[in-house]
Amino acid sequence: MRSVSLRAVLAATVIAVALATFAGVEALSSSVYEGALRDQAEQTADATAEQTFSSMYQVMRRGWDRSDLEAFIAALEDSYEEAPLQVTIYRGERVDALYGAIEDAAEPDPAVERAFATGEEQHWAEGTRQRYLMPVAARPECLACHTNAEAGDVLGVIEVSQDLAPVLAQARKGYDWLFLALLPLAILAAAGAAHLLNRRLTRSLAHFRDQVERVNAVRDLQDFRPRRINLGFTELNQVMTHVERLIGRLRTIAADRAVLDAHQRRLEAEQETAERIVDRATASEALETPGLRHSYQPAAILGGDVFLAERCRSGRFCLLLGDFTGHGIGSAVGVPALATLFHDQIRRGATPAELLETLNEQLYRHLPPEIFLTATLLEIDLEQGRLGLWNGGMPPVWLLRQGAVQERIPSEGLPLAAVPGSAGGRPALTYRSIEPGLEVFTCSDGAIEAPAADGTRYGVEGLEATLAQAPPGQALDTVLAALERLGAGTAPSDDTSLVAVDLDRLAAGDAADHPG
Repeated sequence: MRSVSLRAVLAATVIAVALATFAGVEALSSSVYEGALRDQAEQTADATAEQTFSSMYQVMRRGWDRSDLEAFIAALEDSYEEAPLQVTIYRGERVDALYGAIEDAAEPDPAVERAFATGEEQHWAEGTRQRYLMPVAARPECLACHTNAEAGDVLGVIEVSQDLAPVLAQARKGYDWLFLALLPLAILAAAGAAHLLNRRLTRSLAHFRDQVERVNAVRDLQDFRPRRINLGFTELNQVMTHVERLIGRLRTIAADRAVLDAHQRRLEAEQETAERIVDRATASEALETPGLRHSYQPAAILGGDVFLAERCRSGRFCLLLGDFTGHGIGSAVGVPALATLFHDQIRRGATPAELLETLNEQLYRHLPPEIFLTATLLEIDLEQGRLGLWNGGMPPVWLLRQGAVQERIPSEGLPLAAVPGSAGGRPALTYRSIEPGLEVFTCSDGAIEAPAADGTRYGVEGLEATLAQAPPGQALDTVLAALERLGAGTAPSDDTSLVAVDLDRLAAGDAADHPG
């Protein structure tokens, strides 16, 4: 929306209101004056008609004959010829019957005939023209001459008409000239009033602007008191009161924000420290083994997913992909203890079954009841050519060969720390032969539960379909690309871990590190 200057709007409004008021007063006074002229014209017509009748009555009382009366009427009508008034006398049928008709007498129109018939006065106004019809009724003293009439009979009608157009035109012209003469004065007065208002408002706003420009930090708000600024207008002063209340709230928010920022910095520092602890606890040279690939994307800075790798004294590889319940710091607290137990047991020569029993016992003893660990354990024995697997509550483990899904191995065991060791039975691995071209792929449930744009989830079938299309050795990259397209760059809602093991590359790297 385009902004406009308050001063310009104020000035324009004052001038417009002044001009509108001035024009309205001019129109109203002109209308009142025109009405007064019409009323005066009507009164003049009444008086003229009465005077005309009185004159005729006096003439007739003196015993004038017909010629004298006609001469009087003609002189009377001629006297109004140059005036805006016009007097016309209509003789009734009784007068014509008794004294004969007059040549070139005015013919009565319907209004005159109605006055003859009703004996009532008639007032007419047609535009600027006004007419007054006064019936002349026979009086008792008239009956001596008008022997064919009775008292009250209408003997004639006197019409007084007047065209007000010239008078009204002259009045309007005078008003127009007066309006034009006074218009500059009205504009100057309005402009002066607008200037005074703008000057007062500008001075107050300049004071307010100066105080605002001094606010460069939160501490400057302590000295900012808009309510003390008098803008000269009650409404604007009320705005300043609301502004000061808002500033008070901002001070409170700023104080709260400072506390929150301090907590946030402390939390971030603690998270960074915890992250370094987790990284150090899970680090091992075995993670850098060729053919072993891992991708981890936590939902927060820290997460509950963990991937551990260690090489046994016998040359076997042990890999553990785990997922503590939840995500964030709460789920990451068990990672260092798990990593320490894992590496310590492997280095002590514990078997995979013994390792799982120890992990379950220690985690069950030290973790809160609501936290447990779903996990997948892989034992890769390249010397014996066999692959051992144990899945406790994790998504399936897929065996891939030559770009196709060879087998899906679902979960058959309980998560670690869910129940004490005696209740869950002794965990045992299942073994398969390692064939040339064999690859292993596993993941945490964050990959399976990744939401799609239509609200559905990626699911086991979706991930397996992606693996079936992956070229040999490209399973992890293919799934990562699919998850990125699925999430369209949004942050994951759960920790997501992917692990891919190319057993051919793993064997080749092991042979290079341990020849003979």
